[in-house]
Amino acid sequence: TYTKENDTSLECFDISHDEENIIPMINKAVAKAGELFLFSSPWSPPGWMKDSGKMLEGGKLKKEFYPVWAQYYVKFIEEYATKGVKISGITVQNEPMATQTWESCIYTIEEQIIFVRDYLKPALKKAELDDVKIMIWDHNKEHLYDCAKAIETTCGAKECIDGIAFHWYSGDHFDNLRFAHETVPDMFLVASEFCFGGVKPDWKNALQYSTDISGNFNSYMNASCDWNMVLDENGGPYHARRSGCKAVIHYNTVEDTLTVMPHYYAVKHFSAFLEKGAVRLGTSTWSDKINICAFLNPNKKTVAVITSNHHKTQNCLLRFKDFAAKIAVKPKSITTIIIEE
Repeated sequence: TYTKENDTSLECFDISHDEENIIPMINKAVAKAGELFLFSSPWSPPGWMKDSGKMLEGGKLKKEFYPVWAQYYVKFIEEYATKGVKISGITVQNEPMATQTWESCIYTIEEQIIFVRDYLKPALKKAELDDVKIMIWDHNKEHLYDCAKAIETTCGAKECIDGIAFHWYSGDHFDNLRFAHETVPDMFLVASEFCFGGVKPDWKNALQYSTDISGNFNSYMNASCDWNMVLDENGGPYHARRSGCKAVIHYNTVEDTLTVMPHYYAVKHFSAFLEKGAVRLGTSTWSDKINICAFLNPNKKTVAVITSNHHKTQNCLLRFKDFAAKIAVKPKSITTIIIEE
């Protein structure tokens, strides 16, 4: 998207750049999937709105531009709608504590809440976009409780914020998800980004993905979104950074070939078997050598995903209601079991 310098009325707001590749790709994906929940996450306001004067390398949104930046979200959602793309959710800012070499902008948790409560939510409501879900934070898990506590204690915050988004780059922090849920139980929790660096396939990545996704779901996460589904042979395209990242699929633009990465299969253990509206079930294990998460699908089938990070086979007894079955969980493996009653 684009707007001219000091265009406070956003008369020059333009999404023609997105019409070339991004919007057609989204529309094709929605047509194929039938239904997708699409959310957007800004990485920086235009440089002229920031105290640094540029989009890269952090900086902060000037308070006098809070109203204009709120209208920017509205314009983005409205313009995308004219192209057939429904944006159902937004986060306030990608990684608001990180000054990056690429597009970035710094907010405290309190500043995000004020921006949403006093500017963004009223702007969306005035534009009759009140159904768009607003998520704050969109950064690492270790601050989730701080975020939830700020929402719980700030007047008017719970009425205008729908959920908290988070990343995984500072470790598991599953307890922080639970603390956040217990503090603001009506807020949904979404893993909005996680990935690995580099482009070399590694089967350890699959176990790391499954372990993290399972732990997040068991700690009240509602949805999980990978950083990127497809990248090129260099982990790009990217700019203003030293190297690319790893996706579940890489397309080699030189050789015209696809490489399916090991962690693709970890994602598939969840995405291929869990239906929209599945309810997470309580689980427990007797050993830290394996972990399990389980769900009841709307089709009444129960799905259990078992991850073993241990180097030996684990002989287990899987119990569910009056049902019990002996299973052998292979070393360093991911297993999905479907129970039909």
